[in-house]
Amino acid sequence: MTENNLLVTINTRIDAIRASEKITKLELGLISRELLLYVPDSKDIDAVNRLLNVLTPMNYRTAQLFFSNFLPWVWDEKNNRFAAMSKGDKGVNGKLASIKEFLDEPANTIWLWAERNIKLETVKTPFEERLTSLVSKALKGEKGLEPIDKNAVIMAVMAGGVSAGDLINLMETAKAQFEAKQAEEAAKAAEPKVEQAAVKG
Repeated sequence: MTENNLLVTINTRIDAIRASEKITKLELGLISRELLLYVPDSKDIDAVNRLLNVLTPMNYRTAQLFFSNFLPWVWDEKNNRFAAMSKGDKGVNGKLASIKEFLDEPANTIWLWAERNIKLETVKTPFEERLTSLVSKALKGEKGLEPIDKNAVIMAVMAGGVSAGDLINLMETAKAQFEAKQAEEAAKAAEPKVEQAAVKG
């Protein structure tokens, strides 16, 4: 396979992944609202567990945090699934009230909630620090070795097990957080400034 043919194949796969990611984002946004309506009335928490079983790791974690926040069911850490319903009317009623408030705004979905509530972890483990150092050395070159370009680094990361879908999800999450921060800063800048009158003693 020639380099040009390989590039066509890669671009075709990226387009296919992009299309599937758009569908996933739309469907997960819609079902996030539908499950908040359905589960409290039906008590069918397994509907959420079935959804979690088909999600990518990043979407799985987002959905687990989202449904844990709203649904009055206990997360079973050992079996990685929602199990028994929470006990205590106060806690249950509080969550049901949160669901109502959330659903009262038609634009609210799992994605808007995630933008407001989930932050990317920035704390690095020693292994992550080593990886960061290796990438830096590869881009700059070291000890007589020629540097490699960023595309080669990305291809090496993908060869190591990171999928294009993982990269797209990460970029979308980072973009959403950046846009949310910009909107927050713009809102703060637009707030009327109240001048404090001098207090006469």
